[in-house]
Amino acid sequence: MMNINNIKSSTKELTITSNIKPDKQDIKMREACQEFESVFVSYLLKSMRKTVPNNAEGDGFSKDVYTSMMDEEIAKVVAKGPGIGLADALYRQFNRKKS
Repeated sequence: MMNINNIKSSTKELTITSNIKPDKQDIKMREACQEFESVFVSYLLKSMRKTVPNNAEGDGFSKDVYTSMMDEEIAKVVAKGPGIGLADALYRQFNRKKS
């Protein structure tokens, strides 16, 4: 098994530990990326539902509100987990530009 606690470069010694705490900016950036992914997934769900024919029985404002709220919650759960990869891609891209 490879130990990565000490990695030496030619100019200085870098230490990698599992106890590294991300700073507040990184945490907020990660949350913003997840929130964006959540909005994107919610929009996808809403767009996909428009392609499904509606049943004439039970249609109405309350059903639309319920369906919209359910889609938003599904999107939040998806984004908090592994998601579709959009949040990770955005986070990596923003961190690359930050360096």
